[in-house]
Amino acid sequence: MPVNPYQAPRARVAIIGAGFAGIAMAHELQRAGFHDYEILERADSPGGTWRDNKYPGAACDVPTLLYSFSFFDNPSWPDFFGTQKDIHQYIHEASRQLGIEQHIRYNTTVLSACYAEDNAQWTVTTESGDERVYEHVIFAVGQLSEPKIPAIPGLDGFRGRQLHSARWAEDIDLTGKRVAIIGNGATVIQLAPAVADRVQSLSVFQRSANWIIPKPLRPQSRLFDLLERSKTGRKLLRAWLYVQRERRISVMTDEKANQKLTDVSLGFFNRSIADPEVRSQLVPDYKLGCKRVLISNHYLQMFGEEHVSLVTHGVQRVEEDTIITADGARHEADVIIFCTGFKATEFLSSVEVTGRGGVSLEEAWSDGASAYLGTSVPGFPNMFTMLGPNTGLGFNSMIYMIESQARHIVRLLKQKQRKQYSEIEVRQSAHDRFNTWLQPKLEHTAWAGTCNSWYKTDDGKITVNWPLPTYTYRAMTRFLPLRDYRFSSVRRTTNPQPVQREYAHAS
Repeated sequence: MPVNPYQAPRARVAIIGAGFAGIAMAHELQRAGFHDYEILERADSPGGTWRDNKYPGAACDVPTLLYSFSFFDNPSWPDFFGTQKDIHQYIHEASRQLGIEQHIRYNTTVLSACYAEDNAQWTVTTESGDERVYEHVIFAVGQLSEPKIPAIPGLDGFRGRQLHSARWAEDIDLTGKRVAIIGNGATVIQLAPAVADRVQSLSVFQRSANWIIPKPLRPQSRLFDLLERSKTGRKLLRAWLYVQRERRISVMTDEKANQKLTDVSLGFFNRSIADPEVRSQLVPDYKLGCKRVLISNHYLQMFGEEHVSLVTHGVQRVEEDTIITADGARHEADVIIFCTGFKATEFLSSVEVTGRGGVSLEEAWSDGASAYLGTSVPGFPNMFTMLGPNTGLGFNSMIYMIESQARHIVRLLKQKQRKQYSEIEVRQSAHDRFNTWLQPKLEHTAWAGTCNSWYKTDDGKITVNWPLPTYTYRAMTRFLPLRDYRFSSVRRTTNPQPVQREYAHAS
């Protein structure tokens, strides 16, 4: 439906999603004086992936002193590695104390966003049929928001409970049940040990093995304890943790560093699993780093329990209470838990986005998602993506990348406001130059190995990861020339000023 060119937007900026990225974006807007924004959130609370993934054992594998906002200090993290509950609460508290929650429209699922060239505005349509008009749309839905469930024959006829780990049911009780977990990635190594002691039997269906290293413990020193007690001390610890984590990129780019961590992992396998046959099934046959390197102090040891089994043959079909694998074996189950990951390479797959000339984002990304700095796409003016293509990490905190992107977007909005332009659009030449420079760097990393991973598209293009130090990304978002963008104005019959909106505090 065409947009009325005389209709003033209710808010200048729409942020889609209220997870870490959405809250960081809102904070940067406020710091820069842009208060006329709103966040459209499909759920009833902020938190994103940390709200959705509330399965038993869910926790972060980056220390919470680093995996938190630089602008919102938490003096009382209960654990060195934050649990799902604590991180979700932190995000919610940040949104409240920073005055952001009053801008959030909960239970608002965005179905589509369409750009109108005649007035340089976006029409956002929600599931309720509401159409809202904005000058800018910022997608902050993240890479791990749309669960992926495999199409297994017979699944509809399964009589027991079945669920995806990212849609955990509060009422499910696994006590005394025969539980089948399909998948064996980062979620499984947390969930499986957390439920193993209460189930009758636990079968883990593994498609391919993963490299696993021990989870480090909180540093035990008087200096660490002392620093942790003050805000300044926590900032110093955060900087120290950042440097320690930043060094880990060498595992992905340097053969010697990669082999060193491989040896650490192999030693961990040898110490943790007594049965050589089981150990051989759990040790990967591909280069470390090709898939996400996992950390756990309990997962491998779990397979020493009699009621826990590892299944390495593929799932062929499901019957009423049985999973049949490719070798003909039958595995009885009362509950099936899918830990099969997310549509990580299908960026913004849940929203129909249409840009200049009626071209959809799906069409623009038919050969794999790409963006300038993971943030801007040619043909989609006044639109930005947080955690977009090639901004994912395998070695440091994503919060650093999120804050870098938010500052970059605000930098662009300031320039647009200063010059009174109506459109911001990355130049096709700048986009192409950036990605031509980036992709060869990815080809020489461990991520480009022979394994199948969620880092790649079906044809092998790596669309998720950032292959350089994170400080390089921050410098680029801060200093790359604004001439890589086209700033322009659209002629209008009238030029209404956006209406400031009063927000009621959310309950």
